[in-house]
Amino acid sequence: MFGNLPDFFPFMKPLKGKRIIDFTHWLPGPYATMLLQELGAEVIKIEPPQGDPMRVMPPLLEDGTSARFILLNQGKKSVCLNLKDAKQQQVCLRLMASADAVIDGFRPGVVQRLGVDYEAVKTLKPDIVYASLTGYGQDGPYRDHVGHDLNYAGVAGILSMTGLKQPTIPGVQIADLAGAMCTAFGVLAALWEAEKTGQGRYLDVSMTDSAFHMMALHLAEFSATGEAPNPNAMSLTGAYPCYNLYETQDGKWLTITCIESKFWVALCERLEHPEFIPHQFDEGEQREQMFKTFRETFLSKPRLHWLETLDPTVVPIAPANDVATAINDPQMKQRGLFQNAKLTSPIADKNDKTSGKAPQLGEHNEAFIS
Repeated sequence: MFGNLPDFFPFMKPLKGKRIIDFTHWLPGPYATMLLQELGAEVIKIEPPQGDPMRVMPPLLEDGTSARFILLNQGKKSVCLNLKDAKQQQVCLRLMASADAVIDGFRPGVVQRLGVDYEAVKTLKPDIVYASLTGYGQDGPYRDHVGHDLNYAGVAGILSMTGLKQPTIPGVQIADLAGAMCTAFGVLAALWEAEKTGQGRYLDVSMTDSAFHMMALHLAEFSATGEAPNPNAMSLTGAYPCYNLYETQDGKWLTITCIESKFWVALCERLEHPEFIPHQFDEGEQREQMFKTFRETFLSKPRLHWLETLDPTVVPIAPANDVATAINDPQMKQRGLFQNAKLTSPIADKNDKTSGKAPQLGEHNEAFIS
């Protein structure tokens, strides 16, 4: 279809030439702009005199720099401005007018008070794309509530599906990252629209909305039954032996996901329990007996034994890794997502080595505001 493509085919850097002004800090916004930077965008991080608070968040490296800040901000540029100063506001507006997109992570109303909101920039650049990423969005009764990921995940219902007897803090910041991905996705779509129409767009992205959207299957369950689903009570949350976690003799864990009947048959046959085949989604006593048998069986041998015996090309079985094991998992190492303390997004060119280092605070002031 495309003929002979050169090695530098622009799929590697589709946002090359696009400039993004980044007013975000901590995790959500910087994760969104990290995704865009890896696709080729020039990301200019506007920081207050004290810098992004993530710069000093442990764990710190020997030079006193936060490992988390470095991972989220490699390849970006830093301009330090005091937006409470009227002259520096004007400097910032001129810089924003040179950009294709702006992403802010302030609470609702802050950018208006600082004079760097969408309406102010649009008068200078009608095709600007402007995304505001907040906890609850620009309207609604929670608009002005302060919060963090756990608050947003709680409101969205995610915590009710995490844990057994009570809501549990997830091991990953689901709402933060969902909001970040929705922001990046929305900016990409709006940039494409702006190129076609010459008109920009304002995007109101809520981390709570984004987390709630990830509850699609749970919402479908509620719509069908009229009852709020509970942890371990849905087919994909551990209700059945065919889709579950199992501990092995060496204290490690396996994931088994035999939803399709062919995989369930293969699992039962390889575990030498063909009598379970007709009872995959049975309830009550039969289900409890299958759980008991599987748990005892998997506890009888180490994890490697089961991976070899069940064969992941036949049965959907995989290790449940901790972070250290995940980094060194042969699949993850082959895919090259995390190398030399740098995280590469799943859609970026993993062979590209030009992302660069995280910027010092105000490192690029002279280049952009002199």
